[in-house]
Amino acid sequence: MFENILNQWLGEISTMIISAGSSGNLVATLDSFNSTMYGFVKNVMENVILPVAYVILALFLVLELHKASMKADGAGGGMQFSAEIVFRVLLKLVLCKFAVDSALLIMNAVYDVSLHMTAGIRTALTLETFGTPDPANAATDAYGLLIEDMNLGEQLGFFIELFFVRLIVNVVLLLVNVIIIGRFVEIYIYIAVAPIPLATFPHEELSGIGKNFLKNFAALCLQGAMIFLALSFYPLLFNSSDAAGAGLISVFSLVGYPILLAIVVFNCKGLAKSICHAA
Repeated sequence: MFENILNQWLGEISTMIISAGSSGNLVATLDSFNSTMYGFVKNVMENVILPVAYVILALFLVLELHKASMKADGAGGGMQFSAEIVFRVLLKLVLCKFAVDSALLIMNAVYDVSLHMTAGIRTALTLETFGTPDPANAATDAYGLLIEDMNLGEQLGFFIELFFVRLIVNVVLLLVNVIIIGRFVEIYIYIAVAPIPLATFPHEELSGIGKNFLKNFAALCLQGAMIFLALSFYPLLFNSSDAAGAGLISVFSLVGYPILLAIVVFNCKGLAKSICHAA
């Protein structure tokens, strides 16, 4: 009675697990993920944030020139030495002005590095040394053989167990997808406000704001590559499962894989920040 439903659910669970790492969102460009949102972010950056960044940069220009003039007067090195100090300050500010103007280019470049890593991981996982995950894996086949030998009561019990396994797998994959989408929202926010922290580079005491901003953004981009790697490991772990050989009740051992996936994906952000030494 339940044989067709059980086999169908086993196939669905296997397919969901195997396709977990093939999410197009993790290999999408900022424009292709949501072109409308990306256009809105660029508009906010250019018309709202950039003018504020210019004001901050001008304020730092005045402060740095004042500091340079005081330093030149105290050094007593003459006109040539004073001009050299002022020139260094102006050169630094010109470079910072260029960085603020190129904020979108810089942020896209950082993101493209992580995108290249993700594409490389996807290519590596298709090599013959890794093999190709097969929906008709050993675990699913073994459970299929068990189902054929079950009576109605055993099939009913297996139906209840498999229902909870299927529910947990769906919930975990939904949470993973929410994390992936939330990461893109964070990236868009970082891009929108990027000129302001980049404008702090000229100031010696406040330049840490810009440096920490870039490190956090790099960690956010790296998180995507790490999530993709974790999702790619998921079907390989599932394919190596021999849980069915232990008996019917061992179907609950399949719950361990989505729970493990959730733990790893949740920890990817912290691990990425640790690698990038971001606060």
